[in-house]
Amino acid sequence: MLNEQEALDSLRRLKPVKAKRIGTDARGAAQILGVAQSTLAEWQRQGKVPFCKIGGRVFYSLSALKTWLAELCNRRAAVELEPRPKGKKAKRNQPTGTQ
Repeated sequence: MLNEQEALDSLRRLKPVKAKRIGTDARGAAQILGVAQSTLAEWQRQGKVPFCKIGGRVFYSLSALKTWLAELCNRRAAVELEPRPKGKKAKRNQPTGTQ
């Protein structure tokens, strides 16, 4: 059995363990997504972006954000790849007063 001094010496020799970051706060999530924090907060209120609350604080899982963003991009790509009906052009808004 170790005495107190030997135990302290053993603790000092331990190398610190680097924890892998698995989540971030609103500031980090907004930065990752390239949007303003207010936009992220609105998406959160609307239930559009994955998040969790722990002890009253909001956290965003990095893996959940990555999956959500990939799914969002895949849905948009699928919509963009759908062929347009023949003979129809996208409507453009005409400025008022022009004919």
